[in-house]
Amino acid sequence: MGLGEVSVVETMSIHEAAKFLHLNHETLRRLAQSGKIPAAKPGKKWVFIKADLADWLRSQYSQSRRTLLSESNSGD
Repeated sequence: MGLGEVSVVETMSIHEAAKFLHLNHETLRRLAQSGKIPAAKPGKKWVFIKADLADWLRSQYSQSRRTLLSESNSGD
């Protein structure tokens, strides 16, 4: 990106983000408050960046998959 160019970032409300992640909005709020999911609260409302949520979701999938693989290999 060159000088003067602006990157457009798609943001989501807590309800939009909860729907995207298939989570209850209160569960998502607790994850955001504890810092376990990327979020910001610049005022009174939580704001989520869609790309960050997708990255977080991928990391959860990878972690779950690694756990499953290690459990299946430990039964030898």
